[in-house]
Amino acid sequence: MESFSPHYSAAEEVEGGSLNILVKYKYIPVMNKKKDLCNIPDILADSCPLQPGVHEATFIQKFPSHAPYGTYVGKVVAKDKSGNELVCIKLNFTI
Repeated sequence: MESFSPHYSAAEEVEGGSLNILVKYKYIPVMNKKKDLCNIPDILADSCPLQPGVHEATFIQKFPSHAPYGTYVGKVVAKDKSGNELVCIKLNFTI
């Protein structure tokens, strides 16, 4: 199981948007999810609208036992309702 908990800062109130999670193994996408930024209580402790200030997100992903060993790369991108990028987190981990 892989997990990480980044902190991020919001400069202004965020009323909604999207969260995109992309993970690749040797350039092959193994996960490509798009989620509603305001409907992910398993990731964001705060609910929308997100107030200005520092927040924490928690990402936990269990990979199947048959997942190949090696290095995985990817990114997590959060955007507001207008498509403006709020957060971009690059991933690099080994199973």
